[in-house]
Parts: sequence; structure tokens; C-alpha cells
Amino acid sequence: MIRSPAPTSDGAKVFVGLIVFAGVLGLIVGMGRIILAIYLFVWEISGFESVKISPLSIKVDRRILGLLRTKEYESENITSVRVAEILTFPFAFTKFKFTSFEVPYLGPIALTYKGKIIRIGLGLDQESGRTVVAAIHQRFPQYSK
Repeated sequence: MIRSPAPTSDGAKVFVGLIVFAGVLGLIVGMGRIILAIYLFVWEISGFESVKISPLSIKVDRRILGLLRTKEYESENITSVRVAEILTFPFAFTKFKFTSFEVPYLGPIALTYKGKIIRIGLGLDQESGRTVVAAIHQRFPQYSK
């Protein structure tokens, strides 16, 4: 004897859909955290940032594992260069009984370029960021707006 499946209510379908959606969203967020953790680890062991400042632009070269990414910001579109709070990413390894710790992922130097905030100086502490920004303002006053 062949039995047909029991009819499913719309409420049950919505509930199952929400559970599946929450699971997929959790996987996406979890993978994003893992990718960020790997990037920050690789940056710590092999990352290098070079900043070249001229009256016409600020050029930022970031090299990680031999791959180079260059961005250039024209001075007419830069409205400020300043010290900002170092942003950190919390890590916790509770399964392995390690305490949680925070890893910086944005440097202490911020520049406003075309209305967007660009962060540079990953690896610098707050005091080093102040020193660098003071030197930039002294040598290139157009960036101290």
C-alpha cells in the first residue's frame, strides 16, 4: 500500500524556511569571520603597507603574500587626514580554553576621501599614528583641513 505524505500547513513551511534561512545566514557570517581571521593572521606574518605622500596625492601600496594592491588618493578629493580609534576584531577560543583577545583590523590613520573614510597604518599603535599625522600636517598643510 502506498501512502501519500501528510499534508503540511503553511505555518510549518514558513517555520522550516526560517530555520533554513537562519542556518544559511549563520554559515555566511561564520565563514566571513573565518576569512577575516585568516587574512589578519597572514597580514601579521607577511603584510606590508607603504604610504607615499606628495602635494598631489597619497599613494598606499599594500603587499600580502607577494600580491600588491595600490590605491592613489588625489589631494583635491582629500578633506582631512587625522588620527582615529584603532578598530579591533574580537577572537575567542572557548573550546580550547584560551582567553579571548582582540586583533586590530583598521589602522589609526584616517583620511576622508570623496566623503568616505579610508583607514591606513595597520600595525601602528595610537601614539605612532599621532606622530605620523603630525609629520604629514607639518610637511603637507593641505592635508590638515
